[in-house]
Order: sequence, then C-alpha cells, then structure tokens
Amino acid sequence: MCFDAGEVALPGGKREEGDADDIATALREAKEEIGLDPSLVDVVTVIEPYMTRVCVEFLKFSFYFAILWERDDLFDPYNSVTFAKVA
Repeated sequence: MCFDAGEVALPGGKREEGDADDIATALREAKEEIGLDPSLVDVVTVIEPYMTRVCVEFLKFSFYFAILWERDDLFDPYNSVTFAKVA
C-alpha cells in the first residue's frame, strides 16, 4: 500500500477462465468486491481500453458505464463483505 496511498480504487481484476468477456469480468468483480448483483446493472457503453506501464509490465484498463437501477432493498455497498473486512 505504500505506493498506492491516496489513490482512487474501483472494483476490478483479471479475467478468469469462466468469464465470457470483459463485461462479464467487470460484473463478476463488482459482485465479489462490493456485493453488486449483476442483474441490477445494464451496461450502456464501453470506453476504449487504456494501456499503462507499471514497473516492467503493461496493464490494460477497461471502463464500462452502466445504469444501476434503483433497488435499494437489494444493493447496499456498505453491507458488502469487502467493506466489512476493511472497516
């Protein structure tokens, strides 16, 4: 954490064997990290991937804009497993 202090963090991670595509990876990661049910999300657009170099390797970042339908009874990010571990 000494190199990342103060930086913005968003749900994300590497594609796994069972992921159909990058959108599936993003939805799976959001579910794992903040408890977001993929059925509540409609992806509306994808921004061109951004490549950056970190130390000696290149990383690809993909950004997705989505609509999260107001379903407060079904999604509470402050009640997620990850948040509970940090708090």
